[in-house]
Amino acid sequence: AKAAYERQLASDSTSVRSLYRLAVLASWDGQLDSALALAARARRVEPGDPDVRLLEAQVLSWQGRLGAALAKYDSLRAALPERTDVALARARTLAWANRFDEADAAYAAILAREPGNHDALTGRAQVAAWRGDLARAAGGYRAVLAQDAKNADALVGLGQVYYWQGRADVARRQVAQALAADSMNAAARDLDRLLRAELRPQVETGADWTNDSDHNTSWTLHASATGALVDGVRVFGATSWARLTDPGTREAAERVGGEAGLGVGLGALQLTGAAGLRRLTPATRRVVSPFPGSLPPAPRTAALWRAAAALRLGATTSLGLGYAHAPFDETAVLADRGLDLDALEASLETTLPSGTALSLGVGQTWLGGPTGSEDNVRRSVVVGVTQTVARQFYVGVLGRMLGWDEAGPGRGYFAPSRFSVGEVRAGWRLAHRDWESGLSGGLGMQQIEKGVDTQAEWHVEGRLARRFGAASALELFGAVTNSAAVTSSVGETVASYRYRTAGVRVRLGL
Repeated sequence: AKAAYERQLASDSTSVRSLYRLAVLASWDGQLDSALALAARARRVEPGDPDVRLLEAQVLSWQGRLGAALAKYDSLRAALPERTDVALARARTLAWANRFDEADAAYAAILAREPGNHDALTGRAQVAAWRGDLARAAGGYRAVLAQDAKNADALVGLGQVYYWQGRADVARRQVAQALAADSMNAAARDLDRLLRAELRPQVETGADWTNDSDHNTSWTLHASATGALVDGVRVFGATSWARLTDPGTREAAERVGGEAGLGVGLGALQLTGAAGLRRLTPATRRVVSPFPGSLPPAPRTAALWRAAAALRLGATTSLGLGYAHAPFDETAVLADRGLDLDALEASLETTLPSGTALSLGVGQTWLGGPTGSEDNVRRSVVVGVTQTVARQFYVGVLGRMLGWDEAGPGRGYFAPSRFSVGEVRAGWRLAHRDWESGLSGGLGMQQIEKGVDTQAEWHVEGRLARRFGAASALELFGAVTNSAAVTSSVGETVASYRYRTAGVRVRLGL
């Protein structure tokens, strides 16, 4: 078809239909800039062509340029108020912009004129789902399917509701029906890929390296596996081994352990629990503890457990609460001390109608040791705001603050009474066919203790991934930062501090 339209265009460069069809094909292939360029050529020949104007608005909405898209929809609707397809496309764009009240009203206006319009009915159900009213959404989709059992949009919409409810097996059956009705339905194909990856047993393995300017170096090997037990219940297990270099003796401590757990979906509520053991072997040349009041280092086996709950409030908001108990063993020095952490964290993530993503996290950590003299408490809060400014680019700001009740150097970990940092961050991410890549960074100021001078803070990180099928991938990543909010084996951080990490991940869908 593309070749035929190109031949026709070669013989008649003013063929609006050929330009329009080529623009449609380009948009289907993800070449959105090319689609807009072809539509602009068609508009120069025939400025008022309604199909070309509608295509321009649709492509702008797919690019995330929602304001420009809505302006074109409004202009076209004013000229052609009888065009239902224009009203439907405008309502969908309002929904994508999270302007749910306006989108629902737009669909209601269409239904007032055409009570049985299936596109408007499924649109209202989708708005209800994105608002978090999954029961109303499911009822809306079922009402459409009662009239048209092969309506692909309603089938995939109901499948999405089931997926959000943690019923992946039922969702997969809905998607299979949607694809049988319309094998090219983009939403059905996307959800099908997601569900196949979700339901397929997976194995992941990888290796990480970290190093900092306090001369703490670690090498970690890890592996995990996960799979569905029954619909809505997943089992998982993980194991890891790490070699932690002591910056004083240059000898290495070892850490080996594993855990097993369950994930359970109860509608919009997701519950996770896991427990395991970790064996810590101190550096071989260490014969006494460098910390007064601490016991001499000796191998020990420590228990670890964690539990978390996540509540999805529609497509744009989620709440999280988690608790974890684990040994404090990020460095060789800490692995020798017999310290344990109990951490409680709560989080909120939401996307505003403007498309701005907000995140908030608060936490408290209790540190305990074998003698009681090491007991300490840390409190923390982090706030982030991110805005996508183009399809692949985003900008944002982040603020973080933490502090320990018992502060000061010489503890074997970074323990300020107050550490605060604020940064401006930006990033680029691109997914093309089987490749994904990303590069991000931040620049700001940090204060590592009350009353001391602030210093510059920055970080840079990148990743590159190659996907193989629905659930398999190879990923490389790396990052470097001078942020003081990491463990320090000497308990003090200076302006020249650096923290570096790199690694590789391999995920296989079985």
